Amino acid sequence: MILMIVRFKMDGWAYSKNKEAFKQLLKKYGIYWKGTFQDPWWGSATEKVTAEYERDQVREITVSATLTWEGEGETPFLKDFRTWCQGLKADETSIKVGQGKGTSDEVLFYDMMYKPQEAFLETTGRPKSWIEKDMAQFETDRNKRFGTRPAA
Repeated sequence: MILMIVRFKMDGWAYSKNKEAFKQLLKKYGIYWKGTFQDPWWGSATEKVTAEYERDQVREITVSATLTWEGEGETPFLKDFRTWCQGLKADETSIKVGQGKGTSDEVLFYDMMYKPQEAFLETTGRPKSWIEKDMAQFETDRNKRFGTRPAA
């Protein structure tokens, strides 16, 4: 069995504004709340979505939201979930666990730390060709370290 993990990191304001659409998407596919306030997650018999939020306690706003989907392969929910996240300009990291060295947590941590944030780099004026080189170098380094490739 190869487990797929797909992580989407997005702006907190965009997530908060579109949270109801996310809840409707979960409900449409029979994925229900099973977590706690401290450990939020939703699940079904075949897939799971966890959430991590970065909050500004002073201003009482969500700064960023990271939603992680886990399942055994592409599902109709994942397809719609990916489309929803892309509409919010989320950065995506995908791996298939079991195809290389390192645990899923190690690979995801590596990606969170070292993967160039394309949208941010574009807003700072970095040329597109440089961003593409940064991404190619990241993928080369990641493959050397873990022997994995992002899932398509």
